Amino acid sequence: MFSIEAMETQTVFFSVNIKAIFCLALIAILTNSVFTQNLSMSALDDTRNALMSFYSGVSSPKPTPPPTKRPATVGWGGISIMYSMSKPDAAPPPPPPKRASPSNKFLEALDQIERAVYEAQAAGSRYHHSSQRLAKIKANIKLATQKRNYLFARKALGHGLYTVMQLNKMSGRKRRSTSSAVKSFMDSIKATLGDADFDTFMSVNGDVTLMFAIDDTGSMRDEIQAAKDIAIAIVNQKRDEKVDYILSPFNDPGTGPVTYKSHTEGKQFQNAINALRAHAGGDCPELTFKGILDGMAEGPNYGSPLYVFTDATAKDATSDNILEVLGIAEDFGISINFFTTGLCGYSSYGPFEKLASETCGQMLKLPSSSELKKLSGITGVTLAGTTCLAKGNSGSSSGKKKRSPRGSSYSYSILVDDSTEKIIISVSTERMGPSINLRDPRGASITSDKISLPKGAIYEINRPRPGTWKLIVSGAGKHNYLIKGSSKTNVDFEYFFVMIPTHGERTKPIPISHPLLGKKAVVILTVAGANKINKNSLSLDLMSMDERRLGTAAVTPRGSSGAHFSATFTPPSETFKLKLKGMTNKGYNFERLSRNAVHPSHALIRVLYARNEYTIPAGGSGFVMFLVYNTGATEIFDIKVKDRLKYVAHLRRSYITVRQGRKSFFSVSFKSPSSAPRGGKDEVLATITGRTSKKTVGHVVRLMVV
Repeated sequence: MFSIEAMETQTVFFSVNIKAIFCLALIAILTNSVFTQNLSMSALDDTRNALMSFYSGVSSPKPTPPPTKRPATVGWGGISIMYSMSKPDAAPPPPPPKRASPSNKFLEALDQIERAVYEAQAAGSRYHHSSQRLAKIKANIKLATQKRNYLFARKALGHGLYTVMQLNKMSGRKRRSTSSAVKSFMDSIKATLGDADFDTFMSVNGDVTLMFAIDDTGSMRDEIQAAKDIAIAIVNQKRDEKVDYILSPFNDPGTGPVTYKSHTEGKQFQNAINALRAHAGGDCPELTFKGILDGMAEGPNYGSPLYVFTDATAKDATSDNILEVLGIAEDFGISINFFTTGLCGYSSYGPFEKLASETCGQMLKLPSSSELKKLSGITGVTLAGTTCLAKGNSGSSSGKKKRSPRGSSYSYSILVDDSTEKIIISVSTERMGPSINLRDPRGASITSDKISLPKGAIYEINRPRPGTWKLIVSGAGKHNYLIKGSSKTNVDFEYFFVMIPTHGERTKPIPISHPLLGKKAVVILTVAGANKINKNSLSLDLMSMDERRLGTAAVTPRGSSGAHFSATFTPPSETFKLKLKGMTNKGYNFERLSRNAVHPSHALIRVLYARNEYTIPAGGSGFVMFLVYNTGATEIFDIKVKDRLKYVAHLRRSYITVRQGRKSFFSVSFKSPSSAPRGGKDEVLATITGRTSKKTVGHVVRLMVV
């Protein structure tokens, strides 16, 4: 029997527990809401929802004419749209056929624009939103597109779209009209550029660039001929996407001149390679990094591969040059591949291997130039757009090692899912004549789609059977492998890190280049082909450069578009890559590796403000302010700024002291001559180096002459 006192005690206890549970649930809901709100995904959703209507390349529907017979003009942000009820003299030409799905390059362009929207959102009131600003941005987009400066144009577009959203918000319109406002602005951009230039600007047809950086010293005569043979094979190959061409010769003591040819000038590109004359040389190292930077400065399409042909090491493999190449390669989505027929007597070369490994490229060491000719097919395949499935080497934990009569044998498991229409597997070995065997999920050995090389092998397999494949490498010594996949629309992902402000007036998340050590890392993932996967199956692994798993994180859907996700984790102290894992809708496991490596650090540098929309008037000046964060011990950082066009006029501070957990700033002014060509591209690399830690971090900024 219970007493009244006992019953009252139980009632109070029950009541207290109900309140406690309710409070905990409320805290959990509010915490999740705050986190979701802090990520501020609505701007990305509105951008994607509006821009996806342009992937087919077909002109978007025209606005409904106003009910009047008199022509009327509506102006907004320098945009004038004239409506008329008069009957056209003739029917317009039929639109080009629709694409059944967006090209891989279009989705990459969309990712760049979304990130620029996010940057503009973080800038807040530093930029005044007005119709005058939109008109200026629109003019910059037109000029940048004419000069093939697509990265600048897409960033400008993202900033313009955010201004459109803010003007729409200030007008009092409901949020559901935001996507319509964004789409109207896109229609005006398309009208300004014209259909063909707009489609190129947005990579609707998957436009891509073939880039060759070729050592033209005296010993490279046969390699130059092999490069020409590869170019001929690619030019003559029938493909859906347009391919333009960049040729960047390098030597010692000089480089260049760089040659650019459009998609209609494939024969002229062959002629440019044919005109190269092997000459000079002397000491073995060459100006390889200068040749790479010269080629990338020409403005390739995003996601294009760069092939470096050389028989020597690099004379200019400085830490600054390596940092600049990696920074620009990340911005352009470039994979860097090396075809080497010699390394000045070395069996390996760290700087080349670093560039290839960190950009999802490959370094193939070939004993002679005759082997180069076998690579034309694989070079052409990568132009269509590939995703990085897996990579590893004999020193990684991803393979199983056992002894065999030929020495050590390694077995690697490769996941191939049903969304992958083609796989390309390349293996590079230290020893000559290795045994390399590939088996499909049924255990059948693959021989017909194999290119055997003296120090490796390459497989190109169409319509691979989904499941677990086995790669077996024996008698190879040290070796590495790279697995790439390709489809009409790849299942792939792009990402950027964000920093969530914890105090102050600005609460919008800030996009940053890498996570800060000592702080939780928050990463936003944009998944292409998300309709092919089970969104609730996703997870994220943090992989070291030798394929050790450093950690894992849950992946959470964000926003309403179905393409955005986020993850939070404690960043490791070493360089790593992101590996997205999950399951397709048909139940096959898949893995995707990030194209670029992540370099966590205690220090971070980013742009706080750039005058005149990141432009420098011809004969005028430009100004950029940088912000520096430091989560490590209080330290003095030395500042260096260099730019390709040599327009840096004044660096206000040569060093700064940044206390732990604090931030500081420095600014740079630029001056261009009155003769500077409009549309000129100036790539600026700003770096800071800790005097105590000796660590260097950098940031690449693109300015344009107007």
